[in-house]
Amino acid sequence: MINDYQHSAVSLALCQQEEITMGIVYDPFHEEMFTAIKGKGAFLNGHPIHVSNSEKLSDTIIGVGTSKRELADENFARFRRVFGPCQDVRRIGSGALELAYTACGRQGGYFEIYLNPWDYAAGMLLVQEAGGKATDFMGKTLEPKKGSSVVATNGHIHIELLELL
Repeated sequence: MINDYQHSAVSLALCQQEEITMGIVYDPFHEEMFTAIKGKGAFLNGHPIHVSNSEKLSDTIIGVGTSKRELADENFARFRRVFGPCQDVRRIGSGALELAYTACGRQGGYFEIYLNPWDYAAGMLLVQEAGGKATDFMGKTLEPKKGSSVVATNGHIHIELLELL
């Protein structure tokens, strides 16, 4: 935790035969436990959660990630392209929490140019089980044993966001 900025999480995922079957993201600062089991839905502290129902990027807040400092110029150009048509952008500094916030509808989507699987696997399942979509920047299925670019949305705005990236 940097400067008492209380946005970090413990993120665990169970991968069975190339498929994430269970995910947990725990935010100890806010006592929020996000959980998902493949085919059983997504939950926050035991209550069902769902992605936002926003149909357009202009109705959403988008979370951004800044990994790969050497790609700062490219990243900030990407942030600018997304910032224009959406309500606003946010960066909380934890990919796992960004994905959990997308799953529970606090934001319409999130993207980051590179995350390790331990950063995105649990959150990816949360988003999917909450009714959303998670892919790489090319729209391809994420492979839970490989690092990748990550785009997660409520599903409605997925193509619109991908086109800006």
